[in-house]
Amino acid sequence: MIALLLVSVLAVAVNPAPPANPAPWEIAGELAEACTCKVPCTCQFGEGPTPGPGCRSLITMSIEKGHRGDVSLDGTKLALIFGNKQTVFYVDTAAPAPQRAALRAVAESIAATSKWKSVSYREAPITQTVTKTETRGAVGEAGSFDAEMLLGADGKTPIVVENQGDINVARLEKGKTRSLKYSDSSGNTIDAKDSNSDRGHFDWSDKTTSFF
Repeated sequence: MIALLLVSVLAVAVNPAPPANPAPWEIAGELAEACTCKVPCTCQFGEGPTPGPGCRSLITMSIEKGHRGDVSLDGTKLALIFGNKQTVFYVDTAAPAPQRAALRAVAESIAATSKWKSVSYREAPITQTVTKTETRGAVGEAGSFDAEMLLGADGKTPIVVENQGDINVARLEKGKTRSLKYSDSSGNTIDAKDSNSDRGHFDWSDKTTSFF
């Protein structure tokens, strides 16, 4: 009986009940991603991944303006991996502890809304570089991507896709990877080049019903 009680107490400590009224949140900024699909990513047009199986991707999100409750998230970053084993969220280690906790809560909210079944949460340095002609993102030593933007008919500005059906970003600028690599202790591995890349402005909140 004592052992059973101890197990029950530990279970409550490890899996606390979700708060009745979770703090509202909103984040807006620049999303950059690279995936294993050919250019353009066919997932954005209602088709399956090419070449498949699965669309494996590394996504970085640079939050320009945001908050969870009264915790400001301005200038922080999240990253997301859609791997061959599971989905992995990363919180940027550059953020102070209160912001990291708020970012973790935001990540958990996105995962819950998306009904993802296998998700892990980690911390690592996250970087994102966006120029007129290039996009780069990295998650510590676990993975990174480097992409060149695909210019349109004017030879000056990137090709744009609007109102696509995959990522909740209204306007995506298209790119092509030079490299995309990722691996972690859970067995996720991504290795591609000459594959799809995108970037665009996101604006999400706890009221958003679809993210990816």
